[in-house]
Amino acid sequence: MTDLLHPYYCIQANLSAYFTAYFTAYFTVYPIPHFYKGNQFLFCLKFSLKTISEANFTSLRSQLDIVCVCIAMGLEKSLGPLGQITPAYTLVTLGFPIENESQKAAAISTLEKAAGEIIQAYPWLAGQVVVEGFGDGSSGTYKIVGYELHETTSRFVHVKDCTDNCPAYADLVKARAPSSMLDGSILSPAYGFVNSYPRNVVKPVCIMQANLVKGGLLLTICTFHGVMDANGNDQFIRQSGSLCRGEKLAEEYVRWGNMDADTIIPPLKPGEEPLPMEGIRYPSQLGTDESTWPPSPSEGTWRTFRFPRASIAALKAEAMKLCSSDSDVKYVSSNDAISTFIWLRIAAARSTHLPKESKTMVLRAVNGRQKLDTPIHEGYMGHAVMCSLVQVTLDEALNESLSAMAIKLRRGLSQIDDHAMRSFFHLLRTEKDKTTINYGASMKAETDVMLTSWVSQKLYDTDFGDALGKTDFVRRPKLPDALSLAYMMPLTRDGDVDLIISLSDQDHEALRNDAKWEEFVEYLG
Repeated sequence: MTDLLHPYYCIQANLSAYFTAYFTAYFTVYPIPHFYKGNQFLFCLKFSLKTISEANFTSLRSQLDIVCVCIAMGLEKSLGPLGQITPAYTLVTLGFPIENESQKAAAISTLEKAAGEIIQAYPWLAGQVVVEGFGDGSSGTYKIVGYELHETTSRFVHVKDCTDNCPAYADLVKARAPSSMLDGSILSPAYGFVNSYPRNVVKPVCIMQANLVKGGLLLTICTFHGVMDANGNDQFIRQSGSLCRGEKLAEEYVRWGNMDADTIIPPLKPGEEPLPMEGIRYPSQLGTDESTWPPSPSEGTWRTFRFPRASIAALKAEAMKLCSSDSDVKYVSSNDAISTFIWLRIAAARSTHLPKESKTMVLRAVNGRQKLDTPIHEGYMGHAVMCSLVQVTLDEALNESLSAMAIKLRRGLSQIDDHAMRSFFHLLRTEKDKTTINYGASMKAETDVMLTSWVSQKLYDTDFGDALGKTDFVRRPKLPDALSLAYMMPLTRDGDVDLIISLSDQDHEALRNDAKWEEFVEYLG
């Protein structure tokens, strides 16, 4: 029956009416996922006749691949309630050595082939994000539609020659690739969080820019944050790596990756009141002008640091001192320990110029997938993040022990639970004006810090096939982003954690003169 779908038969016999009838019958048995909107059959016909070739048709025999081809270009996908805030990009740059022209050609070919294959499983990766329904008290709705520029054979892979304006790959590796050497204005086609993209600026779901430098390739992956959070971005990169190795994607992961964003979080239970969520609310921005674009340079300077494996173990041991089996907090993680240490040392660095009565807050991005009573599979690529907020007085930050403060952070994480996730989902589903909702609504850049941890991501272990292999480093390129923004990079193969952070020059200087900071942290640049 599948052979009747072949474009040869449709074109030669002029059977477009039969073609549509076939799909009507086919999708009665195998329904299209209901989060795709629009005239499916029109696009089935258009895409199949124009795009499927004799050579690649035989690879589309499974039900999943056929459905993906049929719904590929031009169809809409909802981002769900959680995808309606943070119109920005998640950025990551991976470094690979390239020895010669032959390897360079093979690497680009491998990336383009993988991109063509992954959109068979996730057609929306080749789309763009638009806003509809803005006005009359509504911030509108973000959704994915087709994007003609990514309907090419290279899909979302862009190749850029940077040999004349970037350091040589060997120099980057020798210096341990600090972000200060990775100029985002050259290496990244998108701006990162917290730069909110205006409604009228084109927002591709994904751009994978292969930057060619002397002796290497710097692969910058940009994914729209409302479409996929950092955990979804990790899944996308790792699955791309699988395809670069010539492997097939696991059906369970593809099913979860395409799960409906409108129903991924359960509703509130009968009679259950939503949590107030005051910490992420602020006045409406509907009446204000959109941000200047492109964004102006920030006052922050990006620096890269390293927590060696031994330092992580020492900080974890110190942070565990007040934990016990009798207390409500029986343990703190290594992530808690590092996060607490970063926050407290920044507070100490700022204490010389802040009023004594100041407060300081740490905001931590939390993967909500495992916070629900029925957890969401790690293969879900959509947005499923909340933010944990912990605020103390400056005096407390300066005088309490690392263990006492790490316990506070662990308690803050425990408040992001099933009820909190469903309350957040409910708020975003029911609030027309989502400009009143922002993770950093309560944040003050001069006193607080926002931490995002990618430590658990397995990017250093991801093999991109014979042409690329495994990355030498995982970085976020230097871009004009906000002050007090920090990223903990994936655990290295040596067990280290690298920190990339934007602070004022005054705060950076104070940190470099902090004996406790210098005891545990190496400066990379």
